[in-house]
Amino acid sequence: MRDSAARVVVTPNKVEFERLCSALQIPGGEKGGDAFARAETLAAEVARGIGGNVLVVVKGPQDVISDGAETLLCSAEGSPRRSGGQGDVLAGLMLAFQLWSERAAEAAAKEEEASASSPALAVRLDLACAWAACEVRDRARCRPPPHLNYCLFGPSVCRRFAW
Repeated sequence: MRDSAARVVVTPNKVEFERLCSALQIPGGEKGGDAFARAETLAAEVARGIGGNVLVVVKGPQDVISDGAETLLCSAEGSPRRSGGQGDVLAGLMLAFQLWSERAAEAAAKEEEASASSPALAVRLDLACAWAACEVRDRARCRPPPHLNYCLFGPSVCRRFAW
């Protein structure tokens, strides 16, 4: 994964993020460190530490998305805790949004003969797609169906989408 030419997306939870920080020797990543509390600033260091074409999406009460150069935050309301399968839902949403955005950009380039420096194409699609995926996942799971009083698991979140 290190210095890969292919786009790599890493979606660590609290424990996994702290392990990444520790493995990359980023201060705060040691056992009992405060890496997760500082995720907003450390996510970029992790992305740069891994190198290559990496996007880090730190899952938490506020998702932190960074490619090492730019960092976005997603603070969408969600259930109080993450439950099984939601990381899988997040990965699937990111992939779908990325594919759609790339196809839209290609179509726009063909129709308008846009250059690579076109403002419409200059948007960091990968960051935007990751943010949108976090937002959709959180909104889909923030209010369980009336007959449930707990947060939703991955398959339940998927059934909330009207696809």
